[in-house]
Amino acid sequence: MKELLTEILTELKPQLDAEYAGWAVFGSAALALNGMEDMAVHDIDIVVPAAKIRRSNGLDESHFRCRERRRFSLRGMEVDISIGLEVRLGNRWMRVVPREICISDGIRYATLKECLRLLRLFGRPKDLEKIPHIEAFISTCGTR
Repeated sequence: MKELLTEILTELKPQLDAEYAGWAVFGSAALALNGMEDMAVHDIDIVVPAAKIRRSNGLDESHFRCRERRRFSLRGMEVDISIGLEVRLGNRWMRVVPREICISDGIRYATLKECLRLLRLFGRPKDLEKIPHIEAFISTCGTR
């Protein structure tokens, strides 16, 4: 899986660099890029920092919103680019911006530690159930 993700992201990298300053892969694709080969990856989630959003495009505003969202398929893999992604925490919205990233061959992706922070931030059951698996991987292989 890591090889396929790397091929797709290498192909997308020139466009991402030109159009989306500060882009980074997060979610399950970032976990796979960090070496968690047994992680199921159904899409490539890419977040792009942006100024505070004024409207939402394509996300459920009860929990997530973003300024703009692009979705397309490449080599059979769904790519989901969220510009200005925010998550609702109580009564306020918090920007989703990876604080720690790895860069390998120009591909930018959240570290394992950062993936854990984001999963906790999102707080959905499907996110929280990944945490013990990631923590076990980190304790076995070291952290990034």
